[in-house]
Amino acid sequence: MKKWQLALIGIGAVALIAVAILVVKGSGPTAATVNGVPIPESAVDKDLAKYKQQQPNMFKGAAGKAQEKQLRNASLDALITEELLRQEAKKENIKVPEAEIDAKIAQVKKMFPDQKQFDQVLKQQGITEAELRTKASEQIMAEKMLKKVTGNITVSDKEMKDFYEKNKASMTTPAQKHWRQIVVKDKAKADALLSRLKDDADFAKLAKANSIDETSKNNGGDLGPGVDLPPDVASAVKDVKVNELSDVVKSADGYHIYQLVELKPARQKSFAEVKSQIKQYLEQNQQRAKFTAWLDTLKKKAKIVKTPTK
Repeated sequence: MKKWQLALIGIGAVALIAVAILVVKGSGPTAATVNGVPIPESAVDKDLAKYKQQQPNMFKGAAGKAQEKQLRNASLDALITEELLRQEAKKENIKVPEAEIDAKIAQVKKMFPDQKQFDQVLKQQGITEAELRTKASEQIMAEKMLKKVTGNITVSDKEMKDFYEKNKASMTTPAQKHWRQIVVKDKAKADALLSRLKDDADFAKLAKANSIDETSKNNGGDLGPGVDLPPDVASAVKDVKVNELSDVVKSADGYHIYQLVELKPARQKSFAEVKSQIKQYLEQNQQRAKFTAWLDTLKKKAKIVKTPTK
């Protein structure tokens, strides 16, 4: 997947403003104040604790201490941004109804097979469902602020076509090979089957009768179009042409015989095929730039005081 396509992946516009951290209200040392509103040190500690739980090796040694300092600063900056957005949302009278939070949580739960798996992931992340609801509320609020700040974004056909021409090389469909196979445990048997195939025996019948690969044998050994072979196997059969048979190929699963059923060569995608993706990508770029400029101005106007670290 290309870089410009990867930029389209995420959970929505909220990803632009990094508000996935939960602010924990309470007493104790203050990490910073935003227009007089304190951000507790415990909020930063909680976020950092999650990183340490998930990737403990990252924090070992001198490099680990530097990494911890960097992550702590990033966490605090994100919390400051979140508090600024919360204050602006209050000024703009932006509200998040419970029904919208319910819908967001339901959307998340659909990603899991059942409630048990959902609860397990929450536990691994160190948050409760109540805290997740707070995060969902913050995300919805941020999305509404983003929409209000950036307004309508327009991208012209010329901009899209120019982008297409500059990035044409990354907008291709790779070559696609369609294989069928026979897999057996014994090399002597594989050699015997290959000999029969070279004498025009029916590949599908031999696969059904002899192959130990349960996934493909009932389909006559057909793997389906576009299935990637393991790298070592792919290297061994890379020169096989359409309708040709491979030599016997050894793998961890046994001894394979492959036949290339079809080869679809790589091709250039047309502008029409990728137009909607390009439009979304350019709109997000404009949205990000507009929002970032607004946020920078907001930060300059705000009174932000960070507590010096020891």
